[in-house]
Formats: sequence, structure tokens, C-alpha cells
Amino acid sequence: MNARRIRALLAALLWLAACPAALAQTLNGRDLFTLEIPKEWQDYGIDTGLDVEGQYYDLGFAGGPGARDLNVSLSLYAYPEYAGLRLFDADERQIQDFTAMIMQEYDGSKFMSVRRVSQYDIPFSVFLCKDGQAQYICAATLANGWAIVISGAAYADGKYDAMRALNGDDIAQFMEILDSFEPVLKGNER
Repeated sequence: MNARRIRALLAALLWLAACPAALAQTLNGRDLFTLEIPKEWQDYGIDTGLDVEGQYYDLGFAGGPGARDLNVSLSLYAYPEYAGLRLFDADERQIQDFTAMIMQEYDGSKFMSVRRVSQYDIPFSVFLCKDGQAQYICAATLANGWAIVISGAAYADGKYDAMRALNGDDIAQFMEILDSFEPVLKGNER
């Protein structure tokens, strides 16, 4: 093999090693959906201590290895008034209505976009939010009266008592994780 081919092969191998899919691990949200997170992240699992039967469920929490790295939490909230609605079957008006309702829930939120993910084109309403001085990013979709909410935030330091503002890299990483969303379908569901 000549030197040119060896360099090309090495460049291809380096590119594959840097590819996000090659560095990912799967995070499972209670068999409702999966997300791909970076390989070096820690999956902290589910904390059922705050669950409220029929109203709220913790679906998981994961984060980067550094004290200032992005963290992602997964939650499920009940909205009985939307019991028959799945946003990936909804028309644009229903998606806008859900987005407006979520914006009221997250006071001080700034709408970013509706992002469609997975092969099923599932719409997530994405917001930048504030909770006191803390800034975080939030994406929400709806399935039969349950809002699936994925949130991303980062701590200011290793004390883990104050949040820092998210930067462009944090938001890009969050969007990459959101884009990996795949529902876990059973039987003849779509």
C-alpha cells in the first residue's frame, strides 16, 4: 500500500473515531424513548422520590464528566386536557397551541423553534428558560396527555449549587442529543 492510501485510510479512521455516533451510549427513558448521549457522560438513572402518581415521573438524568458540563434531565408531566393528542399526528395549529401553553408554564421562557426529530418527524417545542438566575434549555412534545420534557442545564462550578449561562456549544450538544430521540414503539403503534 502506498503512503497516500495509508494517509487516506488513517484520516478516515480518525474521522470515524470523532464521529458522534461512534462515541454515543443509549439513555433509556423508562422504555418510552431512547436518546444518544456522549460516551464519557454518566447516566445517573431515575429518581422516583419525586414522582407523583398520574402527574409527574422522573425519566432519568445524565451529565458530562466535568463540573461545568451540560446535564440533561428527562421528565414526564400529565396534561389530561390533551389526552387524545399526539403532536406527531397533530396539525400546525395544535402544535402552536401546545407551544403557547408550555410557554405559560415556563415563565420567562423564550421560544427558539419547533424541532422535528426521529423518522416519525416528532415535533418538540424548544425554549430557553430562566429559573431565578439559572438558565436552561427545554424541549417538550406531547403523547396522549403526557408531555415528554427534556431539559439541559450546566453548573457554575464543582459546588453544584449555582447554574451558569449556557453557551453555543451547550445548546448545540443539547440539540444533537434531542435529535437522537427515538420512541420505543410496541405492537402496531406509530
